[in-house]
Amino acid sequence: MDLKHLESFLYVADLKSFSKAADKLFVSQPTITAHIQILEKELDCVLFNRLGHTITMTQAGEIFYKYAKNVVYTMGSAKLEISVSTSNMEGNVSILSSSVPKLFFLPEKMHDFSSTHDNISFSLTGLDSMSVVSSVKSGGCDFGFVGFKFSDPTLEYTRIFSDEICYLVNKDRFQDLAPFSEIEYSDIKDIPLMLREQGSGTYKTFMNSVDKPYSDLNKLPHSTIDSNEAIVKLIDLGFGGAFISACFAEMSNKIIPLRIKDVIINRPFYIVRHKNKTLSPGAEAFYEYLTEQPVE
Repeated sequence: MDLKHLESFLYVADLKSFSKAADKLFVSQPTITAHIQILEKELDCVLFNRLGHTITMTQAGEIFYKYAKNVVYTMGSAKLEISVSTSNMEGNVSILSSSVPKLFFLPEKMHDFSSTHDNISFSLTGLDSMSVVSSVKSGGCDFGFVGFKFSDPTLEYTRIFSDEICYLVNKDRFQDLAPFSEIEYSDIKDIPLMLREQGSGTYKTFMNSVDKPYSDLNKLPHSTIDSNEAIVKLIDLGFGGAFISACFAEMSNKIIPLRIKDVIINRPFYIVRHKNKTLSPGAEAFYEYLTEQPVE
C-alpha cells in the first residue's frame, strides 16, 4: 500500500472533493482518482459515495480513515526522528576552554570522538575560566571547560578530571631536587613571583589554598601574566617561578614542578553548559561522550 495513495485518500475525505485534493497535492484529478481506485481494489470495498457533486465516506471509508491517518502521521514522525539522529549528526561544536583542558585534555578527546563522527568539526577557543562561564551563560558557545565553579542557577557543572597546581621554576634554581619534591616557603621568597590574572581559575584556586598556611604569600610583589604559555616561556628563560598546573612542566625540560610544605593544591576541572540551551545533535553527542567517561 503506497503512502501517496493514503495521502490522497485523506485529502479527499477531509476536503470532500477530488479536485480540491488534487490542488493541495499538486497533482491532476485523474491521478487522485487512480489512487482511490487502487486502494478500493486492494481493500475490496468502496471508500466513497459519489452522489453528484457530493462526496461522502462509506462505512468502510470511515473505518479506514483512522488507520490511514495514523499510518501517515507515524511515517512522518519516523522520518523526522531519523533525520535528526543521522543526517543532522554533523556541523560544528563550539567550545571555550581554560588553558589546561585546552592543551592537556581536549585534544585527545576530540581526536577519539572524530574517529567515529567524521562529519563533526570543532571550534576551540582559549579564555580564562570567568570569561568562559560568562560566554556559556549568554549562549556564546555550546559548552565550556573551567577550573573553578562560579555559582549560577542557570549553569550545570560536571567534573571531568583533576590536576595539581605546583610551584614551577627553572631547574637551575634547585638543581638537586627531583620533580614534586617539597620545599620550604622561605626557599622561594626571594624568587620573582608570577601569578595568573584574577579571572583565572588557577588564581582563585591558588588563593583559596594558600590563604591559611601562608596568608602573606598573596601579598608579595608579583607579576600578573594572563597566559600559562607565557609563564612557561619566562620560567624557561630563567625568570621567576609561578603556581600553575604541573602539566605545564611537560612543555620544557628546563622546568621542575615542586610542592610547598603544607600546601597541596589539587584542582578539579568541570564541563559547564547552560541548563536551558538545546544543543545540536553533534554537540550533544560530544557532551555525552565527555561526561559519560570515568573522571580522570
